[in-house]
Amino acid sequence: MASLLNEIEAQVASKGASLIYARTHDSQEIEQNKLKELRQLGVKGIVIYPVDGESYNEEILRLHLADFPMVVIDRYLRGIETNCVYSDNLFGGYQATSHLLKLGHREIGFVSTISGGTTSIEDRLAGYEKASTEAGVQMRTDHRLFTRKTLDEDNRQVIKEYLQGHSELTAIVAVNSTLGLQVVETAEELGLSIPRDLSVVFFDPSERLSFTPTHVQQQAGDTAREAIRLLYEAIADPKCKRMRVELPTRLVEGVSSAPPRQSGALVHDESADGSG
Repeated sequence: MASLLNEIEAQVASKGASLIYARTHDSQEIEQNKLKELRQLGVKGIVIYPVDGESYNEEILRLHLADFPMVVIDRYLRGIETNCVYSDNLFGGYQATSHLLKLGHREIGFVSTISGGTTSIEDRLAGYEKASTEAGVQMRTDHRLFTRKTLDEDNRQVIKEYLQGHSELTAIVAVNSTLGLQVVETAEELGLSIPRDLSVVFFDPSERLSFTPTHVQQQAGDTAREAIRLLYEAIADPKCKRMRVELPTRLVEGVSSAPPRQSGALVHDESADGSG
């Protein structure tokens, strides 16, 4: 998010404009109030990272109906034809899961916030399921953990109980870097070694980790550039055609994933590189 915000600010500044940043704290009520405040301030356009959820607050609908220049980032909104810039989340979830399957993992968990109609989360889950199906692996529904909100204080305890209750898991796909970090730290608190005992792959790296995790990299720079391009087109012509821009993701192999210990592949890999 910090990288994305910096890129958006740089794009706005390059056009001689100023950026007003308003944080919603994952609350639709705050989001609605902030959007009203920004319109009262006379802003010319708005880039929105929507609060998770199936329903959209009334102010987003009002902006849409009034042809107010806006761009939604991170996801698309079902039923609303508005400018959207987002990652290919289905393929990202597929990449993460396929990577673990190729390493030999068969007991792979999926840790996410509650999807609730949030297309980015739903598509990442669909990618996880697609990779599993293609590999002929039956994923268990109880291997999916949906927490309430990413920053909830209860998350650590929920993840701890999840890991303790599913000792058969050898790998986890986490839907974002915050949850990925929480999985890594909770696993280590339980005495599990990453990746020897548990491989973890998630979307975007975490700056709080001392190592480079295996992660699905999104394109913050391209997201910002496309968002501001679409926003200025809408400012120039509020009636212009609204566009959806889907950006590719790439898997970055770090040190948080390895073959499962029981597969025997780890011993093979160690001897292959001369360390065993």
